[in-house]
Amino acid sequence: MDRVSSKVLSLRRRLVITAGIVLLVFLGATGLVLDRSFVRSAHTAQQDRLDGYLFAMLASAEFNAEGMLVLPEPMPEPRLRRIDSGLIAFIVRDNDRMQWRSQSMLGMDVGDVSVVEAGLWRSSRLVDRGSTAFAARSFGVTWVADDESERAFTLTIAESERGVNAPIQEFRANLWAAFASVSLLLVALQGVVLSWGLRPLKGFAHEVQALEQGTRARMHDDYPAELAPLANNLNALLDRDEQQLARHRDALSDLAHSLKTPLALLATVRTDNHDTEKLLTQQIDNMNRIVEYQLTRARSAGPNPRTVRIELLPVAKKIGDALSRLYHDKAIDLALDVSAQDCVRVESGDLMEILGNVLDNAFKWAHSSVRVSMEESVIRIDDDGPGVPAGQREAVLRRGERADEQVPGHGIGLATVASIIAHYGGSISIEGNPSGGARILITFPT
Repeated sequence: MDRVSSKVLSLRRRLVITAGIVLLVFLGATGLVLDRSFVRSAHTAQQDRLDGYLFAMLASAEFNAEGMLVLPEPMPEPRLRRIDSGLIAFIVRDNDRMQWRSQSMLGMDVGDVSVVEAGLWRSSRLVDRGSTAFAARSFGVTWVADDESERAFTLTIAESERGVNAPIQEFRANLWAAFASVSLLLVALQGVVLSWGLRPLKGFAHEVQALEQGTRARMHDDYPAELAPLANNLNALLDRDEQQLARHRDALSDLAHSLKTPLALLATVRTDNHDTEKLLTQQIDNMNRIVEYQLTRARSAGPNPRTVRIELLPVAKKIGDALSRLYHDKAIDLALDVSAQDCVRVESGDLMEILGNVLDNAFKWAHSSVRVSMEESVIRIDDDGPGVPAGQREAVLRRGERADEQVPGHGIGLATVASIIAHYGGSISIEGNPSGGARILITFPT
């Protein structure tokens, strides 16, 4: 199976990335909403708290002997008596002059302050010289003095923003830590779910690869509803392909057989002209060789997606035993250096045809020994015969060519073998071996 380009993301990676992005967007948006809600809630709570302090100030405020509006001791809120408590209060008269301040404001300067009209509320932000920021609430009142005169005052109470910012920062840290933990957990669960969900698709890919490698002949029919039609269609395609190959082989075989009878009749024809008869006989022999060649090709199944891997040893032993009986007078010693794990992805009939032709040539030319071995995907047949001259090695693999015209044969055996092997995308070559004989190398794709 061809490797998919590394630039193309796998389905699993696409789903993980997409789901991860959606998860981050969702959790991020949720976190922002929760953060904003908490911040608003914290500021609202602070404002309500300050308003409560203001109402307490209004309830306890009174004029002193100098006619100034002040808060009596003890103050209603203990924090107003402590320096650096984070809570301050002051009263401003209508002339923008601060006439009273809490003890907690000792040493502070919040800058210019202004009055608020009677009956109105104002929220503001104050910063003292120490760069401490305060959230302030002010309320304007009109006070009737003992002399029946009306005087305008603005009561202000402020709380350090640290009192709100600290809980907000703590909430944010806890919130994003929790979201990070939840995100990791969800990503892990997502990976498990995706692995489970994509398992049938992974199994489908493995089965297709097994079809290509020849370790199985059909797809399973127990896939989920989304994949079952594809598996069924693939099985139907394999069936149609096998039937079409069978029809082609049958048609070619029928054509070759239909030519054998006319050729046999022509072979019986005699003529008074010796040269004409010799030429006619040669051409009939050539046509017979072509017919035999085409018959052999018709019998060859060729590559098939449903071809399974078969063991080499049983086939080689069966052919070797038959040839040993055929050439019993030569007493050839056949050595099979092949293990039970050595397999090739070839139709059994084609493997019989290939080994039959090659071993027949080896037995025919060998003096005393023939050896069959296999290493990786290369089958090697050695004999101790005279060998094939280097200049003729390619020629004997072509149809009609023979290394020695004195040896019986039509010159199509190795050509047939080469044709069958080529159908499978393999190759055949001839070399010499250390004993001086021929070495046939047959290579099949893995």
